[in-house]
Amino acid sequence: MPAAVADRETPSEELLQQLHVNSMVDFVNPEGFGYRNSQGQVAGFQAHGFSEVPSVSQSMANWKLARVELVSLLKSPQPRVYESEHLPRMDELKSAPTRPATPFEREAIDRLRKGEDLVTHQFGSRLFVVGSLRAMSKCVECHTGKHGDLLGAFCYEFRTAAPQPKQLGPDT
Repeated sequence: MPAAVADRETPSEELLQQLHVNSMVDFVNPEGFGYRNSQGQVAGFQAHGFSEVPSVSQSMANWKLARVELVSLLKSPQPRVYESEHLPRMDELKSAPTRPATPFEREAIDRLRKGEDLVTHQFGSRLFVVGSLRAMSKCVECHTGKHGDLLGAFCYEFRTAAPQPKQLGPDT
């Protein structure tokens, strides 16, 4: 297989799952949950949000993360995707516009609701990934539901660089 084709192969599900887990931990920021006293008051809570661009492993070096969007499943009957110029931060999304989920995103969310945690689709040089955001035990102190419930999702879009034309040298 030519190198240009091999470079554009879809990253393994294991690599994508690791990137998603790292993204979830950064976004949720368990250290920022704060403390809830006996009256239910919370002190020290930090709004969920990314502190940095999710890092792509060296084995995915030929793929560039083009965007990450947060899917809201709790605020309207249909999934809504936050449109933001920056990485999603909950404290900035209150007034952010949303868009309807694309057909792929809707299908992926249906699959997440049935128990999958990562759904991918490659279209040419673009790779779309939807990863679940499920409630952990600590989450249900503030969010409704129970451990394992689907609270939302991240939509990732990766792009490959177009193969560069071979440079012609003086001996060609």
